[in-house]
Amino acid sequence: MTHTNIFQRHLLAGLAIASLTLSSAAFAGNADRAQVAIAAAKAKIETGDRLGTTEQAADAQQRARVALGTAENQFKRHHEASAYYGAKQADALAGLAMATAELTKLTTQRDQLLAR
Repeated sequence: MTHTNIFQRHLLAGLAIASLTLSSAAFAGNADRAQVAIAAAKAKIETGDRLGTTEQAADAQQRARVALGTAENQFKRHHEASAYYGAKQADALAGLAMATAELTKLTTQRDQLLAR
């Protein structure tokens, strides 16, 4: 199995878990919604960490960690709405990091093929 296939399997699994948890949050209160968003962002960041990041993706991954830390802090202070939106930002940044890492890998593979 290639690295790309493994990446895609991990990405799909992480996104499936996140979508299941986020869809159940539609009927939850603000605190529950924030907790679910924080958990989804954590899962995506951890998935990105397991898959590894490139130089370009490392910045987005670090910004995701910072945003997640801010969201967790806001949740502890009972600012659920702010925590929710901070967690969504962390989730988006983690997704950007994974997409950037994947683009870098695909670009390298393309360049190697073109060099033949």
